[in-house]
Amino acid sequence: MRTLSLALIVAVAAAFVPPGHRLSGQAAGGATLYEGARLLTGEPGAVIESSAFLVENDRFVRVGRRGEIALPPGAARVDLTGKTVIPALVELHAHIGYFKSNTERRPRAANYTREQLLNDLQQSAYWGVGTVLSLGADRR
Repeated sequence: MRTLSLALIVAVAAAFVPPGHRLSGQAAGGATLYEGARLLTGEPGAVIESSAFLVENDRFVRVGRRGEIALPPGAARVDLTGKTVIPALVELHAHIGYFKSNTERRPRAANYTREQLLNDLQQSAYWGVGTVLSLGADRR
């Protein structure tokens, strides 16, 4: 379960990276050591403060505490101190594209534009949401 939960983090991050580009800080050889983040693994009680995790070819290969994992030759190192890394959240009840602000009480079809959809999805991604379930009220 831990491997699956941690793999979700990379899968979601990779979903927002255009083809041909690498994740921020990812080395050309495909190995990156991320250090310093508070890591929530998705398992009950499994929080690793000042974590370290090694990602090779878009897969988690080692997870531990900072200083426990050696930097492989040619790998990049990314300092995530002050950040929190979590598995992607899933939004199961969304009405994306209908609200331009948090003060609107009712969804408005006039707000439903490509720009508003992208804004809503980017805002969700910022807060750790990797999957959004739209409830079928979308305009075609």
